[in-house]
Amino acid sequence: MQRYFVNHMSETQATILGEDVHHITRVMRMSVGDTIFCCYNGKVALCEITEITNDTVLANVVEWVGNSNELPIQVCIASGLPKGDKLEYVIQKGTELGASEFVPFVAARSIVKWDEKKGKKR
Repeated sequence: MQRYFVNHMSETQATILGEDVHHITRVMRMSVGDTIFCCYNGKVALCEITEITNDTVLANVVEWVGNSNELPIQVCIASGLPKGDKLEYVIQKGTELGASEFVPFVAARSIVKWDEKKGKKR
């Protein structure tokens, strides 16, 4: 089921604006009566779409869901230092997948060397 982060939500109704309206109506081809998850301030609600206009989707809250989307375990990614700015990419994608800790290290065949004094790659 689709999950959308909303900026405007009351206890009974969610208002979806912006690019998400295009995604709901054109990409997902949803209509009135379809259900989605709406996330607001760390809370998640199961909502039913009640009205669709050109720039707004209104959805009524069916029930508030108390589930946690965090992984039940802590994941640590140890990675040899890559060239260029690829370490940032590894951290970005690892975070998106749920990793909680990253340990970069200098491997025997690493091209990039870590500057111990400055704490930076050189």
